[in-house]
Amino acid sequence: MILKIMPVTRWCLLVISIVFVFACEEFQTKSYSMTDIDSRACAMLNDTTFQVRTVARLADYNADWKNDQIHEIAGEVINALADDSIIVSESELAFLLLTGEAMDTTYVLLASQANSVILYFDQSVNQNLISNDGTILSATDTGIPLETIGECTKAEKEVHIPVIQNRIVYNLSLNQYLIQLIKIDQTAENNIRLSILSN
Repeated sequence: MILKIMPVTRWCLLVISIVFVFACEEFQTKSYSMTDIDSRACAMLNDTTFQVRTVARLADYNADWKNDQIHEIAGEVINALADDSIIVSESELAFLLLTGEAMDTTYVLLASQANSVILYFDQSVNQNLISNDGTILSATDTGIPLETIGECTKAEKEVHIPVIQNRIVYNLSLNQYLIQLIKIDQTAENNIRLSILSN
């Protein structure tokens, strides 16, 4: 009885060993890298050429306008920003948004023909995308892939830090939206770089 089982056991061990070797080899040779669109955004944010926009506070237009009333006045704010050409859109150049020194909430107009866009920021900043009827859009994705975090970096004081701090994907149904920028304690600089790409 023992003599009949031994060949089967050896055969099973041989098959398991072969499968294990091939599985390990496949795992070791697989590599990951940034997607093409994240690579484009990374290059844009690392570039030294930008389109400059001085973003607006509500008080710049009307002393009675308040941030907590944006759902009521969004259409008026959109018109005011459009009149002053405080506009961003999909582009091959990133935007440099000048927000001023105050810990304040500011606005810029997004004009887009795309059905889906990705907003890339080089600063930690809270943001909302608001339609002209005051509806705040929900992002479809706010994650940053690990490959993008690891590959898209800049050196500061001999330490490499991720360039892309926020990556937000939106599906759009209109051509114009407010981007509401809210500085937080982690917002390191007053000038925020923004790249916008069609998804």
